[in-house]
Amino acid sequence: MTAFIGLLKKDWQLGKRNLFFVILLQLFIAGGGYALSRYFEIDELMLVAGVVLIFSHLFGLPAILLTLLNIEGKTQLWLYNPNPASFLLGAKILISTVMYIISVAMACTLGYLLITNTSFFEHGNLPADTPYIIDLSLIAIGLTYQSLLMALFLLFFWTFYHSMKFIKAFRWLLIIIIFSGYSWLEIWIGELEIIQELKKTGLVRLSITNYLEMESNGLKVYTKPIDFSIWTVGTSLLMVAIIFLISCKLLDRKVEV
Repeated sequence: MTAFIGLLKKDWQLGKRNLFFVILLQLFIAGGGYALSRYFEIDELMLVAGVVLIFSHLFGLPAILLTLLNIEGKTQLWLYNPNPASFLLGAKILISTVMYIISVAMACTLGYLLITNTSFFEHGNLPADTPYIIDLSLIAIGLTYQSLLMALFLLFFWTFYHSMKFIKAFRWLLIIIIFSGYSWLEIWIGELEIIQELKKTGLVRLSITNYLEMESNGLKVYTKPIDFSIWTVGTSLLMVAIIFLISCKLLDRKVEV
Protein backbone atom coordinates (compact mmCIF):
# COMPACT_ATOMS: atom_id res chain seq x y z
CA MET A 1 0.00 0.00 0.00
CA THR A 2 2.91 2.35 0.74
CA ALA A 3 4.19 1.78 -2.80
CA PHE A 4 0.77 2.58 -4.27
CA ILE A 5 0.52 5.80 -2.23
CA GLY A 6 3.96 6.74 -3.50
CA LEU A 7 2.77 6.24 -7.10
CA LEU A 8 -0.28 8.40 -6.41
CA LYS A 9 1.92 11.21 -5.10
CA LYS A 10 4.22 10.92 -8.13
CA ASP A 11 1.33 11.08 -10.60
CA TRP A 12 -0.19 14.01 -8.75
CA GLN A 13 3.08 15.89 -9.05
CA LEU A 14 3.24 15.07 -12.75
CA GLY A 15 -0.28 16.30 -13.46
CA LYS A 16 -0.98 19.11 -11.00
CA ARG A 17 0.54 21.82 -13.20
CA ASN A 18 -1.84 20.95 -16.04
CA LEU A 19 -4.75 20.89 -13.59
CA PHE A 20 -3.94 24.39 -12.35
CA PHE A 21 -3.67 25.56 -15.96
CA VAL A 22 -7.11 24.10 -16.79
CA ILE A 23 -8.67 25.78 -13.75
CA LEU A 24 -7.16 29.13 -14.73
CA LEU A 25 -8.42 28.61 -18.29
CA GLN A 26 -11.92 27.92 -16.99
CA LEU A 27 -11.84 31.10 -14.92
CA PHE A 28 -10.69 33.03 -17.98
CA ILE A 29 -13.49 31.61 -20.15
CA ALA A 30 -16.13 32.26 -17.49
CA GLY A 31 -14.84 35.77 -16.81
CA GLY A 32 -14.57 36.50 -20.52
CA GLY A 33 -18.09 35.25 -21.19
CA TYR A 34 -19.49 37.34 -18.35
CA ALA A 35 -17.58 40.49 -19.35
CA LEU A 36 -18.53 40.21 -23.03
CA SER A 37 -22.19 39.55 -22.23
CA ARG A 38 -22.33 42.65 -20.06
CA TYR A 39 -20.40 44.79 -22.56
CA PHE A 40 -22.54 43.80 -25.54
CA GLU A 41 -25.67 43.24 -23.41
CA ILE A 42 -26.10 39.73 -24.83
CA ASP A 43 -26.96 37.20 -22.12
CA GLU A 44 -26.54 34.32 -24.55
CA LEU A 45 -22.76 34.76 -24.32
CA MET A 46 -22.85 33.72 -20.65
CA LEU A 47 -24.91 30.68 -21.56
CA VAL A 48 -22.48 29.72 -24.32
CA ALA A 49 -19.52 30.08 -21.95
CA GLY A 50 -21.24 27.91 -19.35
CA VAL A 51 -22.14 25.18 -21.84
CA VAL A 52 -18.61 25.14 -23.29
CA LEU A 53 -17.08 24.88 -19.82
CA ILE A 54 -19.22 21.90 -18.85
CA PHE A 55 -19.51 19.81 -22.00
CA SER A 56 -15.88 20.23 -23.05
CA HIS A 57 -15.18 17.83 -20.15
CA LEU A 58 -16.55 14.89 -22.11
CA PHE A 59 -13.01 14.18 -23.29
CA GLY A 60 -11.33 15.54 -20.18
CA LEU A 61 -10.47 12.31 -18.39
CA PRO A 62 -8.91 10.63 -21.46
CA ALA A 63 -6.87 13.79 -22.05
CA ILE A 64 -5.54 13.80 -18.47
CA LEU A 65 -4.74 10.09 -18.57
CA LEU A 66 -3.02 10.36 -21.95
CA THR A 67 -0.85 13.21 -20.63
CA LEU A 68 0.33 11.08 -17.72
CA LEU A 69 0.91 8.07 -19.97
CA ASN A 70 2.92 10.10 -22.47
CA ILE A 71 5.16 11.41 -19.70
CA GLU A 72 5.94 7.83 -18.72
CA GLY A 73 6.43 6.98 -22.38
CA LYS A 74 9.10 9.64 -22.74
CA THR A 75 10.98 8.80 -19.55
CA GLN A 76 10.57 4.99 -19.94
CA LEU A 77 10.86 4.63 -16.16
CA TRP A 78 8.21 1.89 -16.15
CA LEU A 79 10.79 -0.50 -17.57
CA TYR A 80 12.62 -0.42 -14.22
CA ASN A 81 9.67 -0.07 -11.84
CA PRO A 82 9.23 -3.16 -9.61
CA ASN A 83 5.55 -2.46 -8.89
CA PRO A 84 2.87 -4.55 -10.64
CA ALA A 85 1.05 -3.08 -13.62
CA SER A 86 -2.17 -2.90 -11.61
CA PHE A 87 -0.46 -0.39 -9.28
CA LEU A 88 1.09 1.61 -12.10
CA LEU A 89 -2.07 1.91 -14.18
CA GLY A 90 -4.42 2.06 -11.19
CA ALA A 91 -2.58 5.04 -9.74
CA LYS A 92 -2.81 6.92 -13.03
CA ILE A 93 -6.51 6.18 -13.42
CA LEU A 94 -7.26 7.22 -9.84
CA ILE A 95 -5.27 10.45 -10.03
CA SER A 96 -6.73 11.25 -13.45
CA THR A 97 -10.24 10.73 -12.05
CA VAL A 98 -9.57 12.92 -9.01
CA MET A 99 -8.20 15.71 -11.21
CA TYR A 100 -11.14 15.33 -13.57
CA ILE A 101 -13.68 15.57 -10.74
CA ILE A 102 -11.99 18.73 -9.44
CA SER A 103 -12.07 20.23 -12.92
CA VAL A 104 -15.67 19.27 -13.73
CA ALA A 105 -16.84 20.49 -10.32
CA MET A 106 -15.21 23.85 -11.04
CA ALA A 107 -16.82 23.92 -14.49
CA CYS A 108 -20.29 23.15 -13.11
CA THR A 109 -19.90 25.77 -10.40
CA LEU A 110 -18.90 28.43 -12.91
CA GLY A 111 -21.60 27.22 -15.30
CA TYR A 112 -24.21 27.52 -12.55
CA LEU A 113 -23.11 31.07 -11.75
CA LEU A 114 -23.23 32.05 -15.42
CA ILE A 115 -26.58 30.43 -16.15
CA THR A 116 -28.32 31.85 -13.09
CA ASN A 117 -27.08 35.32 -14.04
CA THR A 118 -28.91 35.29 -17.35
CA SER A 119 -32.19 37.16 -17.40
CA PHE A 120 -34.00 34.87 -19.85
CA PHE A 121 -33.06 31.34 -18.89
CA GLU A 122 -35.74 29.36 -17.06
CA HIS A 123 -37.27 25.90 -16.91
CA GLY A 124 -40.01 25.67 -19.50
CA ASN A 125 -42.09 22.97 -17.79
CA LEU A 126 -40.99 23.37 -14.18
CA PRO A 127 -41.53 26.08 -11.55
CA ALA A 128 -39.31 29.12 -12.02
CA ASP A 129 -37.55 28.53 -8.70
CA THR A 130 -36.48 24.98 -9.60
CA PRO A 131 -32.77 24.70 -8.78
CA TYR A 132 -30.31 23.93 -11.55
CA ILE A 133 -27.94 22.20 -9.13
CA ILE A 134 -29.65 18.82 -9.57
CA ASP A 135 -29.46 19.06 -13.36
CA LEU A 136 -25.81 20.08 -13.28
CA SER A 137 -24.97 17.32 -10.81
CA LEU A 138 -26.57 14.69 -13.04
CA ILE A 139 -24.78 16.11 -16.07
CA ALA A 140 -21.48 15.97 -14.17
CA ILE A 141 -22.09 12.34 -13.18
CA GLY A 142 -23.01 11.43 -16.75
CA LEU A 143 -19.94 13.17 -18.16
CA THR A 144 -17.69 11.46 -15.61
CA TYR A 145 -19.18 8.06 -16.44
CA GLN A 146 -18.75 8.47 -20.19
CA SER A 147 -15.32 10.06 -19.86
CA LEU A 148 -14.12 7.22 -17.63
CA LEU A 149 -15.24 4.62 -20.16
CA MET A 150 -13.36 6.43 -22.91
CA ALA A 151 -10.29 6.72 -20.68
CA LEU A 152 -10.25 2.96 -20.06
CA PHE A 153 -10.51 2.26 -23.77
CA LEU A 154 -7.70 4.74 -24.36
CA LEU A 155 -5.62 2.93 -21.74
CA PHE A 156 -6.18 -0.40 -23.47
CA PHE A 157 -5.31 0.92 -26.93
CA TRP A 158 -2.24 2.73 -25.55
CA THR A 159 -0.84 -0.39 -23.93
CA PHE A 160 -1.81 -2.50 -26.95
CA TYR A 161 -0.11 -0.07 -29.33
CA HIS A 162 3.17 -0.13 -27.42
CA SER A 163 3.09 -3.89 -26.93
CA MET A 164 2.92 -4.44 -30.69
CA LYS A 165 6.35 -2.96 -31.38
CA PHE A 166 7.33 -6.02 -33.44
CA ILE A 167 4.70 -5.10 -36.07
CA LYS A 168 5.00 -1.31 -36.01
CA ALA A 169 3.73 -0.88 -39.56
CA PHE A 170 0.33 -2.45 -38.78
CA ARG A 171 -0.36 -1.28 -35.22
CA TRP A 172 -2.86 1.41 -36.17
CA LEU A 173 -4.60 -0.96 -38.55
CA LEU A 174 -4.98 -3.53 -35.77
CA ILE A 175 -6.38 -0.89 -33.42
CA ILE A 176 -8.96 0.16 -36.02
CA ILE A 177 -9.94 -3.47 -36.60
CA ILE A 178 -10.27 -4.16 -32.86
CA PHE A 179 -12.30 -1.00 -32.28
CA SER A 180 -14.61 -1.75 -35.23
CA GLY A 181 -15.04 -5.34 -34.12
CA TYR A 182 -15.86 -4.33 -30.57
CA SER A 183 -18.37 -1.73 -31.76
CA TRP A 184 -20.10 -4.32 -33.95
CA LEU A 185 -20.11 -6.90 -31.13
CA GLU A 186 -21.54 -4.37 -28.65
CA ILE A 187 -24.40 -3.51 -31.02
CA TRP A 188 -25.09 -7.18 -31.77
CA ILE A 189 -25.18 -8.15 -28.09
CA GLY A 190 -27.36 -5.15 -27.27
CA GLU A 191 -29.95 -6.32 -29.79
CA LEU A 192 -30.26 -9.82 -28.30
CA GLU A 193 -33.71 -10.49 -26.85
CA ILE A 194 -32.35 -11.56 -23.46
CA ILE A 195 -30.38 -8.32 -23.18
CA GLN A 196 -33.43 -6.28 -24.14
CA GLU A 197 -35.41 -8.02 -21.40
CA LEU A 198 -32.67 -7.38 -18.84
CA LYS A 199 -32.70 -3.67 -19.71
CA LYS A 200 -36.36 -3.58 -18.73
CA THR A 201 -35.56 -4.71 -15.19
CA GLY A 202 -33.95 -2.73 -12.39
CA LEU A 203 -35.03 0.58 -13.93
CA VAL A 204 -34.24 3.89 -12.24
CA ARG A 205 -36.17 6.99 -13.31
CA LEU A 206 -34.61 10.44 -13.34
CA SER A 207 -35.87 13.79 -14.55
CA ILE A 208 -33.12 15.54 -16.47
CA THR A 209 -32.72 18.29 -19.03
CA ASN A 210 -34.03 17.06 -22.36
CA TYR A 211 -33.75 19.94 -24.81
CA LEU A 212 -33.43 23.70 -25.17
CA GLU A 213 -35.87 25.85 -27.10
CA MET A 214 -35.55 29.44 -28.21
CA GLU A 215 -38.83 31.28 -27.69
CA SER A 216 -39.86 34.88 -28.24
CA ASN A 217 -39.17 35.76 -24.61
CA GLY A 218 -35.86 33.91 -24.39
CA LEU A 219 -34.32 30.48 -24.11
CA LYS A 220 -36.09 27.84 -22.07
CA VAL A 221 -34.93 24.43 -20.97
CA TYR A 222 -37.36 21.53 -20.80
CA THR A 223 -36.97 18.40 -18.75
CA LYS A 224 -38.14 14.87 -19.33
CA PRO A 225 -38.10 11.74 -17.14
CA ILE A 226 -35.79 9.02 -18.43
CA ASP A 227 -35.27 5.43 -17.35
CA PHE A 228 -31.97 3.59 -17.22
CA SER A 229 -31.27 0.05 -16.16
CA ILE A 230 -28.81 -0.92 -13.45
CA TRP A 231 -27.93 -3.85 -15.71
CA THR A 232 -26.49 -1.42 -18.23
CA VAL A 233 -24.31 0.17 -15.57
CA GLY A 234 -23.30 -3.23 -14.22
CA THR A 235 -22.34 -4.44 -17.70
CA SER A 236 -20.26 -1.31 -18.25
CA LEU A 237 -18.44 -1.82 -14.95
CA LEU A 238 -17.69 -5.43 -15.87
CA MET A 239 -16.38 -4.30 -19.25
CA VAL A 240 -14.19 -1.68 -17.58
CA ALA A 241 -12.74 -4.30 -15.24
CA ILE A 242 -11.93 -6.62 -18.16
CA ILE A 243 -10.31 -3.82 -20.15
CA PHE A 244 -8.22 -2.82 -17.14
CA LEU A 245 -7.04 -6.40 -16.55
CA ILE A 246 -6.06 -6.83 -20.20
CA SER A 247 -4.17 -3.52 -20.09
CA CYS A 248 -2.31 -4.68 -16.99
CA LYS A 249 -1.35 -7.94 -18.70
CA LEU A 250 0.01 -6.01 -21.67
CA LEU A 251 2.03 -3.70 -19.45
CA ASP A 252 3.32 -6.58 -17.35
CA ARG A 253 5.18 -7.75 -20.42
CA LYS A 254 7.54 -4.84 -19.70
CA VAL A 255 6.92 -3.31 -23.07
CA GLU A 256 9.15 -0.50 -24.16
CA VAL A 257 7.01 2.59 -23.91
